[in-house]
Amino acid sequence: MSRHDEAAVGPPDAVTARWKALDRLDGAWRVALVVAPPGSGKTASVIGWARSTPLAVVWRDVSADPQDRQGIWAEVIGRARRFGDDTRRPLRTRHDGGAVDDLLADFAAERRDADPIVLAFDRADEVEDPSFWIDLDTLVERAGDGLRTIVIARSASSIPAGRWRASGALLDIGPNDLPAPPDEPPGAGDEAVQGADRLDVILRGVHAVHRQVAARLAVPDCFDSELAAAVAGPGAGDSVIQLARRGLLERTDDGSDRRRFDPALRRLLLDELLRDDPALYRSVQLETARHLAATGELSAAYRTLTAAGETEAENRLAVQPVLELARAGDQAGVDRVFGALPDPAAVDEPRLVVAVASACLLCGRLALAESWAARLGELGHPDDDRFRRRRHLMVAHLRLLQADLDDAERELAGLGDDPPLSGLERAALVGVGTRVALGRHRVSQARRLLSDAPTDTRHRRLEREALTAWVELLDGDVVTSLGRLEPLVAGLEHRHEVPDQALLDATITAAWAAYLGGDLPAANRLSVIALGDADRLRCDWNLLRAGAVAVWTLLRLSGPAAARSLLIETRLRRRSERSPLDAALDLAEVSILRAQGRVDSARAVLDGMEDGSSTRLMLASLEMDSGSLANGELLAERDSWPVPHRIAATVLASTRDRDGLVRAVEEACHLGLVMPLTGHGSAVDAALAALPLERLHPRLAHHLAAPLTAMPAITRGPVEALTARERTVLALLPSHLTYDQIADRLSLSVNTVKSNIKSIYRKLSVASRSDAVDTARAAGLV
Repeated sequence: MSRHDEAAVGPPDAVTARWKALDRLDGAWRVALVVAPPGSGKTASVIGWARSTPLAVVWRDVSADPQDRQGIWAEVIGRARRFGDDTRRPLRTRHDGGAVDDLLADFAAERRDADPIVLAFDRADEVEDPSFWIDLDTLVERAGDGLRTIVIARSASSIPAGRWRASGALLDIGPNDLPAPPDEPPGAGDEAVQGADRLDVILRGVHAVHRQVAARLAVPDCFDSELAAAVAGPGAGDSVIQLARRGLLERTDDGSDRRRFDPALRRLLLDELLRDDPALYRSVQLETARHLAATGELSAAYRTLTAAGETEAENRLAVQPVLELARAGDQAGVDRVFGALPDPAAVDEPRLVVAVASACLLCGRLALAESWAARLGELGHPDDDRFRRRRHLMVAHLRLLQADLDDAERELAGLGDDPPLSGLERAALVGVGTRVALGRHRVSQARRLLSDAPTDTRHRRLEREALTAWVELLDGDVVTSLGRLEPLVAGLEHRHEVPDQALLDATITAAWAAYLGGDLPAANRLSVIALGDADRLRCDWNLLRAGAVAVWTLLRLSGPAAARSLLIETRLRRRSERSPLDAALDLAEVSILRAQGRVDSARAVLDGMEDGSSTRLMLASLEMDSGSLANGELLAERDSWPVPHRIAATVLASTRDRDGLVRAVEEACHLGLVMPLTGHGSAVDAALAALPLERLHPRLAHHLAAPLTAMPAITRGPVEALTARERTVLALLPSHLTYDQIADRLSLSVNTVKSNIKSIYRKLSVASRSDAVDTARAAGLV
């Protein structure tokens, strides 16, 4: 029974009328030169002879890559060695001239004492590297009788056959040796068995159904049973068996059960499919890419989509699927997608790496995004604007979540303006750029970016509302900000899914608005939820912001000791170095030290902070509290400060100016501001108390009439002893969540939640969940 290389396949009777004329190939020869014009049937005739001979035949159409001398020899010798035993040395893979010489020398030595094998080179006259013929001549001479070579060409003018002919090693076969079959006139077609004609010869006798399956299976580079079923239907397995039996498929070299077509045959199948049904061709490409992506083979999926002409292949694979799942609330689906991702080191497409890292960031997977961003640093970067912009946007987003606003700003500055941003890029710029601006309190810049924010999806509308509310809050308009945020944060305690970044922004902003407006129980409830969500998203951008509002709220509710405990915990949990976001925590530390009577330590902290309206206001407040009147210079530029700071500074500067004080209080009432007017010492409190606050600012009047420091349940006793984790659990007790759901919400074990609840009961001196909630509400903790 003959052995043959998978590239020269076809049923034994495929070309009987032709190969019978080649009986001379069964004789003694070392090199056979088959030269005939197009349409003579030379290729089909040699294929037929290969089917009948007991010799192993390795087939190579060199027209596919006529300049790749290294590739031609590596492929041919690799196939030839598969016919031998398994003890031969592996192929050398260096891509240089020395490697080719070594490869040929090894192979010649192997063949000298081995059974003959045939190398058949089709369309050899198209070889463009003259070194190929020197290689072949050397191989023929050194391999001896263990190697035979067939050279098939339309013309012999470029083939140096003189030496073979002179040595008697050459067998010449011309047009007269290749009579056309009776049913095909001589010279029919541009070249017999090329293109569709050649495919008909190879696949003659293959059932039409199997041929259709073969066309679909040729789309992926290789396939296993699952991919075959995905692109060709559940019955593809039977076709694969039939195609394999005819030698049309070969197994891949990785030891798996994957199969593939010979490159020449695959090219013919793809050409036919593309010519006959382009829509089907693209459909199979897309299905192949979907399957490969679902099984973690991102690079192969990317190459498939790119070949299909998909200009946004990386986003179609990495970004769109997870965003659709996330926005539909299908967290299990998001987890499956990220769980199927390959190791970043297995992906070598820079555009794809950027897209995967961006998807991770959009879904709050910072650690995963960091590993993909690190992979990007190991790869070369394409020199085009689209890739450059998306890399800048991804790195800016990454640095933002790491609370590195300086680096994030530098990345955004590298975007450029030409050509115009795409819709996806514009949305990313608005989301990241606005947050960077707000983190630096640049309200005008944030407002300008938001004016261009897209609102084509529910998530983008939510993001725009949350960030707009943040802008309004920095403008001091608590009333408008809370009104915008209320529908966004309603029912947060009953939410079970992984927190969304835009919703967490809304929660933190709502907590700050409640705090500035004097609603400390609401601020505490929202800040505890924000801390829990920040803990789950695990990035410093969220941790520092949520921690700051929680510390400020706890300072007013439970006193400096509890606030300091949470401050320390927040700083210990951070991963980054100093950030502009630390300013709020530093100011909270100053207030804690002030409340503990450690004024000198408070001043030392202020001395180490960057000069700005918040630090000047705090220093002026310290001086006012100590009875000093030397704050005029500190507050001189207050008219240019953010509104809450400006109003607080005006209050400090107007303790002896009743009219100025009244105007500041009225403006604060209009905006809903309470807390910026408090905590500045007895002199300011006395000046405010002398005003008709019930008429000017009823909420401030109520706050000053019933100061929280006079509430024993808040400033001393068991409430102060609650740990930060216990306060987090306590905030969820009013909800209808079970202990299991609370544990899942806080990423804790059920036993840890139960242990915290027992400790809460003991410290609050209660015996049930409802009593704990009632006591906590009375103390303003929930």
